[in-house]
Amino acid sequence: MTVYQNLNKNSLLKRWDLYTYEMDQKQYKTAKAEKDDYIHFKSNMTFVSKFEGKAESGHWMYNTNGSYIELIDGDGEKLKAFVISITAEHLVLQFDLDELRNINAIYRSH
Repeated sequence: MTVYQNLNKNSLLKRWDLYTYEMDQKQYKTAKAEKDDYIHFKSNMTFVSKFEGKAESGHWMYNTNGSYIELIDGDGEKLKAFVISITAEHLVLQFDLDELRNINAIYRSH
């Protein structure tokens, strides 16, 4: 997987569909509840997504110094996702949640 050397927010601007999870260099299938999960980053710094079947929307920002995305939903809830790698077709995120801290979420674009 080739990683962009100069990641910028434009690299993120598309729909990313959840494909699989990776933990300890092993890949795992997504759960049935996550089958259609995705994140769509828009150029106006808003996003729409589906997490575990629940539709969400809000705004986002990309922190270049920490290589993370911060998603802020309509209720003001924040979720930080570290960008592990990105190519034109794959986005690998590690969410800053206790239950997902050692798991990479792998997304694909079409």
